[in-house]
Amino acid sequence: MINDVKKIKQIKNSFNEQDTAEFISRIDKLTPISKPIWDKMDVAKMMAHCNVTYELEYENIHPKLNGFVKLMLVLFVKNSVVGQKPYKKNGQTGSQFLRLTKQDTTTWRNLF
Repeated sequence: MINDVKKIKQIKNSFNEQDTAEFISRIDKLTPISKPIWDKMDVAKMMAHCNVTYELEYENIHPKLNGFVKLMLVLFVKNSVVGQKPYKKNGQTGSQFLRLTKQDTTTWRNLF
């Protein structure tokens, strides 16, 4: 078990200045022709996808989840989303996090 713990990478923290600087540096290197590493999303869709978490918390543009759905998310999804284990590639994305329309990379980059 100890060996398994050593294999897990430390999750980056967006409230840590050094980690935030790394995030910004990685975002700045993205271009509209950057190749996806994880799935089929282009850069603009990926950036819009990442922004949904903030929209859910700070803006009133998505429907609020009812109590039952929240409970199911806590019981079955939370640990896989915020746990130490890395995501599996090509996993299913929640419908709220999908952006199906054409996106502009510059617009989303400016939000970050």
